[in-house]
Amino acid sequence: MVRIGLVGAGQMGTLHVKSAIGNPLLSIDAVCDINVAAASKLAEMTGAVTYTEIEEMLAKTELDAVLVATPDNLHAMPVIKAAQAGKAIYLEKPFATRREDALRMMEAINSSGVKVQMAHLFRFIPFYTNIKNAILAGELGEILSTNVIMLNRLFVPVKMLPWAAGSSPSWFLLSHAIDAILWFNECRVSKLSALGTKRKLVKMGIDTYDFVKVTAVLENGAISTFEANWVIPDAVPAMAAVRMLVSGTDGAMTVDSADPITTKATKDGYSIPGILEYDLYGTYSGLRRNMLDAFARSIENGTTPPTTAIDGYNTMCVLEAIDRSIESGGAEIFPEY
Repeated sequence: MVRIGLVGAGQMGTLHVKSAIGNPLLSIDAVCDINVAAASKLAEMTGAVTYTEIEEMLAKTELDAVLVATPDNLHAMPVIKAAQAGKAIYLEKPFATRREDALRMMEAINSSGVKVQMAHLFRFIPFYTNIKNAILAGELGEILSTNVIMLNRLFVPVKMLPWAAGSSPSWFLLSHAIDAILWFNECRVSKLSALGTKRKLVKMGIDTYDFVKVTAVLENGAISTFEANWVIPDAVPAMAAVRMLVSGTDGAMTVDSADPITTKATKDGYSIPGILEYDLYGTYSGLRRNMLDAFARSIENGTTPPTTAIDGYNTMCVLEAIDRSIESGGAEIFPEY
């Protein structure tokens, strides 16, 4: 059984703990967060030990791996500390939000040789693995273009993420889509241009973009467009939705997660029940449990995780280039890898 120490007891940390309960492949043995109450609450769910400092957690609890679920801009320190301690790392996206942090993280990871699995969700969702399998089978021919629209309710930056001003719809949403397109095409982005708007959230006291639109050219000549909007009204039933079209010389595939097969209407409103994560006879099952299972198996079997540190790093370089293009008014930018 893989023994894991969780760093970050917020919403994502909570989802991972719920997914780990009763899992025969792994256990959460320690929870670390500067918020003692939050850490203690999660620790009680698993019988874990509570810490406020990662150094103390690494020194006092026998661990095989560290799961980093801190806010986007706070990944560097726990990743570097875990790597220096020789622990495998499960890292929430994005890899980092600053190039300086990313370079220090990659140096620590490469020097220690530890395994890293990125939490790039699309690689574990059948919608997208079906596309990848079709590409590998040659059913779509050469990829010509990909169009992706990602939506979040206004609830996400306003209420769910207290640190939304330190992020953006590209960093929070497009991490997944960009990684997927790099995975589909098996190459990097060569150049891009991007635009963004700041209207609604700024008026609400949250200094970040409402909407980001990107056009990217990949090294193989394929063209991808990305849109990320996280100010969709809360009346929309889906908390998050993705619309994707992948077009090739011989075929095309689509995804529309906003058009589910299950809906629910009650006196409290209209909603879409979870189909990717759900309670199955008392066990929190689905997406994140599958991701944790893949991570644990890679450690026990000595294999490479499905998505690695370099995947996270390359995606981060694209996200950084998006920021630079928006700040320059949509100029063409060449990502620096």
